[in-house]
Amino acid sequence: MHLWGDVTLQKDSNGVEYLQLNERQTKTRTGDIVSDIQKVRHTVWATSDPQRCPVNMYKLYAIKRPEEFLNPEDPFNLDPRTISATNEDYKWFTKNRVGDKKLGKLLKSMCKEAGLDKNKKLTNTEDISLKT
Repeated sequence: MHLWGDVTLQKDSNGVEYLQLNERQTKTRTGDIVSDIQKVRHTVWATSDPQRCPVNMYKLYAIKRPEEFLNPEDPFNLDPRTISATNEDYKWFTKNRVGDKKLGKLLKSMCKEAGLDKNKKLTNTEDISLKT
């Protein structure tokens, strides 16, 4: 499970924004074995298309999360609300984290809609196999 503080918004020396996933220690990656530490950090850069830009999506996600769920130790993935509202300040997400199974089903559905090879093993960060 990723936490809100695992992803940070950064800027490079030219002022270009990017998101960085900061790896935490886990049961299998304790930091004791040097080869277990990833040498390259996971990074996603801003793009010129504002509607598909991952940095813009991250910023919108931050705005639409409950304010009390913006602390570094809060879960990153929150359940979306099932009702809509016209209020601009309306939060799109509940105060509940998305479970591993639901996240796996969502990823599987997205891969299917994108037309990705269903025989390829795809996983989310929790290593849920999506092979059909």
